[in-house]
Amino acid sequence: MSTPDRTELAAPDSSMRRLMETVQGELIPRMYLSHRAGPVPPSLGLAVGRRLSDDDRAEFLRRVRGASETSAVEQVRSLMAAGVSLEAVFLDLLAPAARTLGHEWETDACDFVEVTVSLGRMQRLLRSFSTLSSVDIPVGDSVGRVLLSSVSSEQHTLGLYMVAEFFVRAGWAVTLGAPIQPVDLAKAVAEDWYDVAGLSVSCTSRVAQVKQAIADMRRRSKNPRMPILVGGCLFTADPSLVAEVGADGSAPDAAGAPALAARLAGIERAE
Repeated sequence: MSTPDRTELAAPDSSMRRLMETVQGELIPRMYLSHRAGPVPPSLGLAVGRRLSDDDRAEFLRRVRGASETSAVEQVRSLMAAGVSLEAVFLDLLAPAARTLGHEWETDACDFVEVTVSLGRMQRLLRSFSTLSSVDIPVGDSVGRVLLSSVSSEQHTLGLYMVAEFFVRAGWAVTLGAPIQPVDLAKAVAEDWYDVAGLSVSCTSRVAQVKQAIADMRRRSKNPRMPILVGGCLFTADPSLVAEVGADGSAPDAAGAPALAARLAGIERAE
């Protein structure tokens, strides 16, 4: 993992956003292809009712930075056994920890080695709990088919993997493109039927590229009514960019993406 160039983060209105994307983009690199941990145990996955607190998040950050490799995993297992959902672990425990580490690195409160070690531990933790490869849903039995990708030059993949996780858990058949595997997006949607496509974008320098990719996909798609979603903090900060790039919508977070996709595609089964 290469150290991000601080000179690229100089603009005050975008430095934190771009730093977060850089740090979080290293959290789950190529994880979709490397998951081999098996399904989440039912005793952990079915409990409900426990909410995460600020103390839980502080304790997780302390453990993931501590001497024991397994300490953070033990905490997550304990929290899930007490009723914390896997979605909450992803969105309300790991993501805030990554943001805190990124902020501390930017302000020189910790060095890049500590960030790298801590994020590596979180990556291995996610490999233990994610359902992306443990759930095998035949296309015919799925809610719908979704193509999720970044543009070819994109490297920051946390959002992409998070969205893929929630689509799989909602019953969709998911195909992942770049940076997991090289996919010509326009060719992919021309050759196979997809109910929805989604693109993850991290910075404004990709806007023109995304706009062109969406135009090409619409022109060649086998599904002439295929809705296209875009995601990433870029669109949260400036919602007008959704229409500017020619997309149909953007979910506020990964958990809401499947429901938005189902609504736009006219699919009633997805939650």
